[in-house]
Amino acid sequence: MSALSFFVLSNNAFSGALPSQVWTLPELEFLAVESTELQGTIPTEIGLASSLKFLLLFETNVSGTIPSELGLTGLEVFDVAEASLTGTIPSELSNISGLISFGASGNALSGTFPQEFDNYTSFFKLTLNTTMLTGELAPSLCGAQILEFDCPDMCGCDCPCLDGRDF
Repeated sequence: MSALSFFVLSNNAFSGALPSQVWTLPELEFLAVESTELQGTIPTEIGLASSLKFLLLFETNVSGTIPSELGLTGLEVFDVAEASLTGTIPSELSNISGLISFGASGNALSGTFPQEFDNYTSFFKLTLNTTMLTGELAPSLCGAQILEFDCPDMCGCDCPCLDGRDF
């Protein structure tokens, strides 16, 4: 399996956790596990998946936090919408220069969207709605073609911050 580059388990009755070996496949570029009963966490070993470009884990029961080791330089798409993630969005994700899509809607993520993304202009899609995120979104992120977040919990772009609100 070391030459596996495309791995999809979508819209089926798959349950349990992915084997840890999946995260260390040297040629893996595309991993999509969506609309399944997948459980477990995103392990720190994901940092070893140096070829990974697309990580889609939406509509699953993946829980825990987004590991800071996710800062893979080649990652382009990260979508964990409607999973069971908690915690904050690690600032290390801003090191992913080619990231064009970040989806985390429908998770219990808290805190603010990392300010390290202030000069990030490559987003095509940024979806952060139905989370517990608060604070002001950097103006540089307003150029995303698909931009979704909960106003007034988060503000910026076309959603003004409330006067006197302390973020």
